[in-house]
Amino acid sequence: MHDYGADYWPVWSEQHSGALDSTRLPKELWHYLKSRWTNEPMVHICGHWTWPGEEGRPRAVTVVTNCQSFELFLDKRSLGARKCENPMRWEVVYEPSALKAVGSCGGRKLTDELRPAGPPAKREVKANPHIL
Repeated sequence: MHDYGADYWPVWSEQHSGALDSTRLPKELWHYLKSRWTNEPMVHICGHWTWPGEEGRPRAVTVVTNCQSFELFLDKRSLGARKCENPMRWEVVYEPSALKAVGSCGGRKLTDELRPAGPPAKREVKANPHIL
């Protein structure tokens, strides 16, 4: 079910085999299994949408859902709608804009959205040996 610590070779120090990571945060497998095993409506865009230097190149986008229909948007432009596929794979030309999935489940609209990360930030940490 989740990743766990291991003290044997070749997986030391953590066994990566679960649907949840070792801190119990869902991995992509978790979302896929949820889309297959529950009636609770859900839409999830897998991975991330930050590809600096890849502007204008096609990137694979995978969406898992249990909705009857689904539409993908890039910067508010529709990339088309699909029905009854799970998982759904798209080739999307990358641009640093919001990627949004909208699913329709029994009259309900569900969304998931990925945004590209901003520029890297700098954090500086200084030790103070006088504080106990």
